[in-house]
Amino acid sequence: MTENIFWQLIDKAKKSGKGDFGEACEKLTGLLKKQSVDDIVSFENTLNKKLKAATTYEMLLACFIVNSYISDDTFESFCAWLIGQGKSDYERAIADPNHFCNLLDKGDESNQDGEYLTAVSIEAFEEKTNKDGDEFLDMLESIDEPDIKRLTTIDIEAYRKTLPLLFEKFWNQEKIDNLYNK
Repeated sequence: MTENIFWQLIDKAKKSGKGDFGEACEKLTGLLKKQSVDDIVSFENTLNKKLKAATTYEMLLACFIVNSYISDDTFESFCAWLIGQGKSDYERAIADPNHFCNLLDKGDESNQDGEYLTAVSIEAFEEKTNKDGDEFLDMLESIDEPDIKRLTTIDIEAYRKTLPLLFEKFWNQEKIDNLYNK
């Protein structure tokens, strides 16, 4: 499967999901089931490469600013949700994470559950082949984790300077205080 077909499937599923990300991912699972096993594996390999390409300090910071929280799962879900928005938005947000201001409204932070997207390939494989997902995982390429600077302390001024538009729209000090000062 080419990268172009990968993005075409994402776009087709997004359109048929009519704004519901979970529904779009269900449609994507259905679309993938119609593909060959090799194409399902290729789709997942491309997805994993796109997730790794999104693993940057700036994207990590964007995730923290939008959600007021960060964890490995939250970050992966955030990046997967972005991929589910399509190639154009993915590339624009990778180039400038302030682009999330165009993708999310204040209050929509909880609506970017990309975890659904991370499951579509394995579900399509299991439904198509009636085989265990572990067999699918054994077929995937190994992709190294990028080594990036981590958020170890909250540096409000550095965050404001790095992603000013995102900071202005989504920074929620009260939520951060409630989460981190328990």
